[in-house]
Amino acid sequence: MFVLLGDDIMRKFLRVFFRSCRIREVLLSAILLLMAVPCFADVMDDANAAVRAHEQGQVLEALELYTRAIDSGELPEGDNLLSYLHNNRALLLVRMKRYDEAMQDFNWALGHKKDYQIFFNRGRLHLHLGENQKALEDFTQCLMINPNYRRAFHVRGLAKLNLGDIKGGEADLEQAHVYFPYLKMRNQ
Repeated sequence: MFVLLGDDIMRKFLRVFFRSCRIREVLLSAILLLMAVPCFADVMDDANAAVRAHEQGQVLEALELYTRAIDSGELPEGDNLLSYLHNNRALLLVRMKRYDEAMQDFNWALGHKKDYQIFFNRGRLHLHLGENQKALEDFTQCLMINPNYRRAFHVRGLAKLNLGDIKGGEADLEQAHVYFPYLKMRNQ
């Protein structure tokens, strides 16, 4: 298993290597150094395999791989990759109509990384469940982070219309139509 060492660790290793004349000490130092460096190869393999399976529509395999990568304990809680793994697993869970579990994953991901795409995805789930106020809040957060994310204007407009805010909903839909004119033609 190949382990990438950071610059500082590599420099320390090389210093020990070149200062030492005794090969046993060098090998022992290398082994101890490698044991101290976390190895992320397995979790990265699972994460990449999960994404490939997800893209190919292999839902159960992707779900198992995402879960194994998340539960491995090899990624620190604040790691962005861990948030994206939770987001992607939540998308699969939505597809499987396991909405409560999906919401838990979206919430976990947003508790650790405020990402516009995760707000958007959770907002879509809220909208699907008829939780229009929560959807509106998520889409607004999404647009605060990325004001150019036009798909969020479209779904936020739908949430506003569902809440009875006709002018606000139409304004958001119009904003989305500026960038997606086919939506306007389709809705006429």
